[in-house]
Amino acid sequence: LSFFKAKHFVKIQYFVLRLLVSAGVYQYVAFHMGLPHWGISMNRNIVADSLNYGIRPNSLIGEPKSFAAFLVLSISFLFFYKINKKIKWVPFLLWMSLTMFCFIRAESGNGALAVVIIASIRFLVSDINYYLKFIVLMVCSYFIVMVLSSPEQYFSRNLRVLSAISELDYKVFLYSLDDLVLLPILSLMENKICLLFGFGYGLLTFYARDFLEYASWTSGNNVIDSNIQIIAIISNYGSILTCLSCMIVIKKYKYLKKNCLDKGLVMMAEYLLNCFFIGIFIAGHTTMLWFSLGFFLRIDNYILGNESNEAST
Repeated sequence: LSFFKAKHFVKIQYFVLRLLVSAGVYQYVAFHMGLPHWGISMNRNIVADSLNYGIRPNSLIGEPKSFAAFLVLSISFLFFYKINKKIKWVPFLLWMSLTMFCFIRAESGNGALAVVIIASIRFLVSDINYYLKFIVLMVCSYFIVMVLSSPEQYFSRNLRVLSAISELDYKVFLYSLDDLVLLPILSLMENKICLLFGFGYGLLTFYARDFLEYASWTSGNNVIDSNIQIIAIISNYGSILTCLSCMIVIKKYKYLKKNCLDKGLVMMAEYLLNCFFIGIFIAGHTTMLWFSLGFFLRIDNYILGNESNEAST
């Protein structure tokens, strides 16, 4: 942002959105029409198979789950773009339809999780009355309990884990988890002070090796890190620093939205708020997580810089 205005970032993001969505659509169409296409590693022999659609498009990102999370961010970006009157109805509907098409075809649980995360965060940071927020949260909690009480009616995969949750069977639930979830949790339970302050970046491996006897596939030669991003972040930096970062980002976001008159900067903040929380909870999005955190930590400078630029012009 020292070299270009917020509106330039917005235009670049819109270009990236169109590029990746177009690549995803082409990849899907080319697969079904026998045209040249690529797979997960730019190798047409390695594609993400789908029972429903033949292929799960991943565009140029690598895996369908990462592409799906990007598509959720893209959908929110298009809404911000339209609200700020930066795009007309025809291109808005076109790109929204193509983005939704790719999102459905990607068939990713990470995509569904991204929807829940963004919807929850937008709801919590909104100006809605606190009592109404409480009522909505209670209703959502009721439906969650209802689903967990009869998981066989709603899920076909991971039924053992869900049944253990519904029956409050702690041990069955815990030891049904993947090694990269189980070992970090056991390490944090054994070293409770690290739950607050973390083990230090990259040091989880040394603590997790004490619990390899419970692993199903991980060996002592593997670097152990959690494939659930929030557990990985807490293991590296601790829950205190994680919660403090979230509070700072939300506070700075609200400050900017209230005080900044630059629509481009506000729109950028709206998008990066979503990127931050996607990066907190979903693995594979740490670059945008740190970029977003850096943006919000320097938000005062950006506002002053944009105001001075507008005053000079």
